[in-house]
Amino acid sequence: MELINQFLDHLSHELNYSTLTVSAYRTDLMAWADFATAGHPELLQPLDVTTSDLRQWIGSLGREGCSPRTIRRKASSLRSFFRFLMCHHGLKSNPASALTLAKIPKDLPVYIRPDDTARVLDDAPTDTFAELRDRLIIDLLYSTGIRCSELTGLLDRATDTSRGELKVLGKRNKERIIPIGPELCQAIEDYRSTRDSSPATAISPADPTAPLLVRDDGLPLYRKFVYNVVHRTLSEEGVHASRLSPHVLRHSFATDMLNSGAPLTSVQTLLGHQSLTSTQVYTHVTYSELKHNYQLAHPRALKKEEKMETNIKAIHFDISEKLTSFINKKIEKLTRRYPEVMSAEVSLRVVKPETALNKQAIVSLSVPQEREQVADKTADTFEEAIDLCLEALDRQLEKIKNKK
Repeated sequence: MELINQFLDHLSHELNYSTLTVSAYRTDLMAWADFATAGHPELLQPLDVTTSDLRQWIGSLGREGCSPRTIRRKASSLRSFFRFLMCHHGLKSNPASALTLAKIPKDLPVYIRPDDTARVLDDAPTDTFAELRDRLIIDLLYSTGIRCSELTGLLDRATDTSRGELKVLGKRNKERIIPIGPELCQAIEDYRSTRDSSPATAISPADPTAPLLVRDDGLPLYRKFVYNVVHRTLSEEGVHASRLSPHVLRHSFATDMLNSGAPLTSVQTLLGHQSLTSTQVYTHVTYSELKHNYQLAHPRALKKEEKMETNIKAIHFDISEKLTSFINKKIEKLTRRYPEVMSAEVSLRVVKPETALNKQAIVSLSVPQEREQVADKTADTFEEAIDLCLEALDRQLEKIKNKK
């Protein structure tokens, strides 16, 4: 335990890691220590740990249902910890470096379309302090691209509307200056005026640590509070995306900046990315959108594309070629009507073999900028179940089409 605490102090005081990052390392290492010592972490002997010991913990995480992404993060925490022991405590090799982990899919960032964010901000009520604050939370996240932790840590004195800029304290306590436009400056001043008119929420001008944004009781915001505001507001406005979170607004900021012609290095600076590689992921998003629009708009584009891939899984039985062909033809027919569908997954299983209506089909369709469209039906035959699923999905896709 003493070595873990030394490592955490090293991250905090020597490497200037943020409180949240250090907390994440602590959580990962304490979970491992608890597993390795059967609930007695004070008995941990990190210098005697082997790769085999670590594999047991990694395996247990997989059995508990942890995602490959989560497992990779925890393994990274172990590698960093043992690297510290090699540098400062004479450990000869890093037992975590030999861990073999599952690859994780490279998902593109989820973002919200500009017309949706504009509608959210235009329609947001501003009659009360809470409404002004909640709208300002959305506006700041989308208009500046700051992280949730940066928003909750934003100081009032670091928000200069006369100069049109914010001073943000990012990862590893690195400060950066972000320009803000006249509309956002006015929204900040309107919020400040309402905030300081009530003794419950007013801040002291003499307090250099006073936050810009506070709750109804005058206390600072916290991450879950901001998440709830964003998720509730976007949901109520009918915004469609696979995730509705503060970080999605950050993704939206970056994507819209690049789509409007901003240089990649400028977006990197505004986001506070240390590496340009972190910012380049948004170029893939903009290209993906461009390609999708081309496929929808150009009369010859779809003819040149390969057929959309349909992943069919038959659970505990061997699927026939005839049924496979039936499913592929049905999916292909549906996607000719809705070319925005990017991929399809079909799962088949027999439920309660002794009963009628025991053939279950689950069909899920991936549509850009929408939640996954899913239908689950049971019938006497798989063909009937597939037909019922696709009829339901046809109605779902038609609703999406009519909204646009």
